[in-house]
Amino acid sequence: MYILGINGGFGGGYQDACACLYKDGNIIAAVEEERLNKIKFSTGLFPLRAVQEVMNLAEITISDIDLLAFHGISWQSKIEEDIRNFFNHHFGYCPSVKRYHHHDAHAASTYFLSGFGEALVVTMDNSGDGVSSQIMLGKNGKLELLKNWKRPDSFGTFYSLITQLAGFNRDADEYKLMGLAPYGNPLAYDLDFLLSNDEDGNYFLNTDYIYPITEGQSFPNKQIPLYNQLLLDKLKINNSVSIKETDIQKDLAASAQYQLEKVVCKWLEFWIHKTGVKNSCLAGGVAMNCVLNQQIAKLNCVENIFIPPFSGDQGISIGNAFLAGIENGSSPRLESFTPYTGRSFTALEIENVLKANGIRYTNIDNISEKAANLLAKGKIIGWMQGAAEIGARALGNRSILANPAIKGMKEKINATIKHRERFRPFCPSVLQEDFDSYFSAKQNRIPYMNITVDCKEITKIELPEIVHANDTARVQTVSSENNAIFHSLLTELKNKTGHGVVLNTSLNVRNQPMAYEVNDALITFFTSGMDALFIENILIEK
Repeated sequence: MYILGINGGFGGGYQDACACLYKDGNIIAAVEEERLNKIKFSTGLFPLRAVQEVMNLAEITISDIDLLAFHGISWQSKIEEDIRNFFNHHFGYCPSVKRYHHHDAHAASTYFLSGFGEALVVTMDNSGDGVSSQIMLGKNGKLELLKNWKRPDSFGTFYSLITQLAGFNRDADEYKLMGLAPYGNPLAYDLDFLLSNDEDGNYFLNTDYIYPITEGQSFPNKQIPLYNQLLLDKLKINNSVSIKETDIQKDLAASAQYQLEKVVCKWLEFWIHKTGVKNSCLAGGVAMNCVLNQQIAKLNCVENIFIPPFSGDQGISIGNAFLAGIENGSSPRLESFTPYTGRSFTALEIENVLKANGIRYTNIDNISEKAANLLAKGKIIGWMQGAAEIGARALGNRSILANPAIKGMKEKINATIKHRERFRPFCPSVLQEDFDSYFSAKQNRIPYMNITVDCKEITKIELPEIVHANDTARVQTVSSENNAIFHSLLTELKNKTGHGVVLNTSLNVRNQPMAYEVNDALITFFTSGMDALFIENILIEK
């Protein structure tokens, strides 16, 4: 039974449009719309290209799909008519449609991939289907709702409005606020008046200081500020423009991050003690805050934590597919899961593109050895291998790589390749077997780059370019099982430099989606300061 999981919509605030094809417990393919239409986040769009892409990857047609699993269970029933009209117009046929709750889908996308028999399943975002956070109990392959919180009480709204107040774009630049936070004073602004807990496992967002957001109302346009003049007056800030690139901006970021961590951790501690369940599964946009995730992982009452590579709304498509599959007798198969769910390219396909564009190239027998040689010499390389990964993090198949031992590399990449703010950190990918040599954490297997960890002294001294201002790093552990070719590269780099660690950032430039196709990688390569590009066994140099 083929199930097509969908996230997206026709207008409105939904983003990360994505399509997932699922059959007999397996994700056959999953692709984000932005990778194909080149519109970052693809907000307010239905994943037309992604639907076609996942069918192409499976070599099926629309008539082979038995069920379309969608979110928006609280939306008016007209959405199903809109979906049918959309599919009939673009594909000539529409499968049966089943809708699920946004937060149930988030929960399914994390719990069923965690491997935990029992877990507290926590979902947090701005809102979806009127709910902003939800706690469920996952046990023996089933999810039970314990409690949910409706907007405007929202961790996501809190963090987004501070993101906006700090001069960044909400629902897009929250990671910038998180990255800026270590440069400021977390006690500069006491934000207890804005986001707070009670003693009964609840939290509250003070609506006196925000744009009016009522249940059932569409979320305001992203160009409209979520904060009001009362908040500016309370914080003694003139406006968002006046604090850009100042200590006020840094202190506001630090204070917001501190408040989020304090309130979320107290909230979770209550529910962990209430249920006695010490494994935690996280999903939703707030679960992309890897610094918060580190603080959750450090809680004494937490034994293990799991966050999938698609904790943003692209994961809704996968969660929808899981829920529909379970209802129809096929539970997700953890042993077959991989985050590399997109397209790969043959040598012939790559060479045809290169020849059509008059680009000179070389076929390499041992790309891991060649790439390690270039990295050891201080070259910055593009690395496009195998099937594209899903989610916001480059997991070694669509990456820009550099040697973190070479001082100044972070600033060079920010300035000449990514074209972004100087304060932005870069992530390390490390051989799984060497994690404990460089980093400290309760759990040492972090394959999806979604938790920061503490850096050891050797890392701070010898690999400074992947150490953030607070001596942490958002790490990816790489094993031969989860990515053999990337593991081989890191092993070769270790042989040459003594460190099986590489600086890893996504294969794109600022405000562009991560590369998906060969042309995407070429455009990024030729419009940035990269020195070399590996596409499978083919090397292109400037």
